[in-house]
Amino acid sequence: MENSLNKREKEILELVKQKLSIDEIAKKQCVSKHTIKSYLSKFNKLNLI
Repeated sequence: MENSLNKREKEILELVKQKLSIDEIAKKQCVSKHTIKSYLSKFNKLNLI
């Protein structure tokens, strides 16, 4: 399933796996916390986390 992710999604998933907080990931990716929460929701649905 990870193969179907785009570059940004793969980067965010890697940061999630490193146990970074939503705030930390948002800052590193220069996006809002809401955006990261949306990615997390997608990852959950795909059983990636």
